[in-house]
Amino acid sequence: TTHNYVNLKYYRNVDYFLPATRDQEEYLQAAGVPRERMEVMPHFTSVTPVPGVPAPGDTARVAALGRFVPKKGFDVLLKALALVRGSIPGVSLVLGGDGPERTSLENMARSLGLAGCIAFAGWQNDVTAFLEDADVCVIPSLDEPFGIVVLEAMARGVPVVATTTPGPREILDESCAWLVAPGDAEGLAAALSVALSSPDERLRRATAALERFKRRYAPDVVMQGIVQALKRLAVPLVTMTGNPRST
Repeated sequence: TTHNYVNLKYYRNVDYFLPATRDQEEYLQAAGVPRERMEVMPHFTSVTPVPGVPAPGDTARVAALGRFVPKKGFDVLLKALALVRGSIPGVSLVLGGDGPERTSLENMARSLGLAGCIAFAGWQNDVTAFLEDADVCVIPSLDEPFGIVVLEAMARGVPVVATTTPGPREILDESCAWLVAPGDAEGLAAALSVALSSPDERLRRATAALERFKRRYAPDVVMQGIVQALKRLAVPLVTMTGNPRST
């Protein structure tokens, strides 16, 4: 199963691929893997979904989570947050994660005057607790081949603002999230402002995202697809070897 756009020289002996998105499937096909040797199979998360989306409060708490590396776009998020403060003075951001960009992000937050409204929470082992008080979850990635955090926010009923990178744009659409172009701080700020100032719309889109998660990305749904794929693969192996135990 693939999460990214793999270098096929390391996969020469692989008979069958389970790319996580249609975009990864097209990449594999362009690299020479026949379509009959692959099947799109999304990833899943073990985060327990909420029974229903809670009613929005009157806060404006934004959460983002990931490795502090350039492709995650957290610098773009900080620039967007500085713009949002003009229309939503009470906005705050909790940024979970760590990595080589941490110092530069902390310096940027200070230079943008965000020290009082942003918290660097460090690496998070409990995503459920991290998202508990969030009004919006932002995925500002410049490059996101899938995005497990998207599923985690959907499962917990947290409205999502994400970039139109390959993973999020396949998982989400405008019926259940706000989507903006990667690297566009002004566009991200506009989407955040709309989301934070529209509690009824946040509730509607988060509810739609939760239902989509349950239909397509819940562990039992994805596992069932994986089991069926393995069963289909087992048939030619049994036929070829005459020994079911070889599967």
